[in-house]
Amino acid sequence: MIKNVATGGWLAMILWAGLITYLLVNAAVFANLVYYEKWPLQGDTLSYWTRDIALSKTSGPNQEVSSYRIQALQGVKLNGKDPVRTAFFALLPADAPSSINGHLYFSAITAFLFLFMLMIVLLRRTGSFLYAMAAPLVTLLPSGLFNPIYGLPSKLPDLPASFLFGAALFAIFSGKNSRKSELNWIFIAGLLLGLATLARYQLWIYGLFVLGPIAFLCGVRRYFTDGRHVSDIVIYPAVLVAGLGIIAGYFILTWTQQMLAFYSIAGYALNATIATSLKTTGVQLLDYLGMTAVLAGVLVLTGFISIRHGILSKANGWDALAILWALIAYPFLLFGIMRVESIVEQTYYVVPGLMIFLLAPFNGEKGNKNSTEFKIFSFCLILILPLAAIGKTYGYLNSENFIYPREGDVKVAKFQHDLAELVAVNIPQAKSAQPITIDSNFFYYARMMELLVKSKFNRDSKSLMIFQIRQSQWKLSFTGEEETDKSRIMKALAEKVGIFMALTKPLGDAKMNTFVDDYTEHLAEYVNLELAANPAVWEKKGAVTGPYGEVTVYKNRTQGH
Repeated sequence: MIKNVATGGWLAMILWAGLITYLLVNAAVFANLVYYEKWPLQGDTLSYWTRDIALSKTSGPNQEVSSYRIQALQGVKLNGKDPVRTAFFALLPADAPSSINGHLYFSAITAFLFLFMLMIVLLRRTGSFLYAMAAPLVTLLPSGLFNPIYGLPSKLPDLPASFLFGAALFAIFSGKNSRKSELNWIFIAGLLLGLATLARYQLWIYGLFVLGPIAFLCGVRRYFTDGRHVSDIVIYPAVLVAGLGIIAGYFILTWTQQMLAFYSIAGYALNATIATSLKTTGVQLLDYLGMTAVLAGVLVLTGFISIRHGILSKANGWDALAILWALIAYPFLLFGIMRVESIVEQTYYVVPGLMIFLLAPFNGEKGNKNSTEFKIFSFCLILILPLAAIGKTYGYLNSENFIYPREGDVKVAKFQHDLAELVAVNIPQAKSAQPITIDSNFFYYARMMELLVKSKFNRDSKSLMIFQIRQSQWKLSFTGEEETDKSRIMKALAEKVGIFMALTKPLGDAKMNTFVDDYTEHLAEYVNLELAANPAVWEKKGAVTGPYGEVTVYKNRTQGH
């Protein structure tokens, strides 16, 4: 009978997590459909969108043309940041990487694992099935959850990776009352951390920094409560590392040198002052969470403590220390060590530690039963939180700020459409195994055009991003020395680019939106002069005026298109 109840509880949690995930993803789908109908393309989500398209079209070394599934799997080998999503595209229709919502299939799996593991850890820490079903609904309340640029609808890998990171954190707190149970769940946490690493490379670093000490504390607790076996202190962290290594060990070893080299040069948002990091990224975290989520979390914590304070004196001190570390570890890494400036997506990894602290801050000893008051509290949560989540989501998706772009955004959207139209008329309509290549010397407009000419005019192209947008990236792709890079850039463009979009008459007050630094601006000015001076190579096809100034489109006469 007990076994049947337990089985029914697990099934109910699976179904409940699945239902929430289904509603989450459908809200994200709706957000994208509404957003991309009126708003311009913008933000880092665009970079990952075009990158996903490029990686899903990678041919093998001896294959002229291969199936899109094989191409996606070949792209995995080139993806040092989040290869599991690229691999996932091999299971989906061929147009999934280029579609607005194709990435959400993978996001749905990560969201399900996050919610399911959160329910498990709450059930095991409180003993209340109803509370385990109700409290996770707090995670649906952040204000930025459905932001198409940085939230769940976006193409950024960080939110899905944070879901997996959270699932690993919840798993490590799910072991209970025996060495076997604790080691099993720590191993599961390691496996989930490995999957998170495949969803975002640096997660093995974040994960070991946060979860490693927690596994160590679990081993120390077992050492003092069960025979003082020194091996426990070693085995517990080792099991976590073993799980990580099984899933992501080869990936970590393969890409570590390249990733460290990349971030040491192009880690442009790192090593700010602590004050700057708090004033930028810290404020972005508060904006992402929003007042509703913060108040809901605090109210749940207050209710939890006020009702269950009677078992607080029986709570395990080692567990309390581990919970405290889970809360502060990543914020310390983010603001104190990395000192990240103005990167909101890096704050998502704060949320799992915040959730475990707010929803189950202490764990009573075995045998403690939930009071009637706690059952009533849980019942109220499962009535109120769904209404709050629905109201919050409906309000955001129907708000004027979301539905109606401001005047400046309308102008940018029109400019993007007009520029895409000019580029599209210079792309052959016939399909080709080698689509025409495009590039630009301002912001990410090469990548934007690849999406726009396809979605609006059904023309195939391939953005190259040979012209870099940051001085740090010039160091990676060229030399970072201005005169040397000037001597190399035109040769590279002539050999590889079919259509080039040049911001030939930039508006002074819009330069911050087009040129990230003076170095890139100087290179852009040089390229403009060289394009105009070489009509034998670069044929001028027209110009479009927009909010950034005048953009001239050139077509490479030496290319075969």
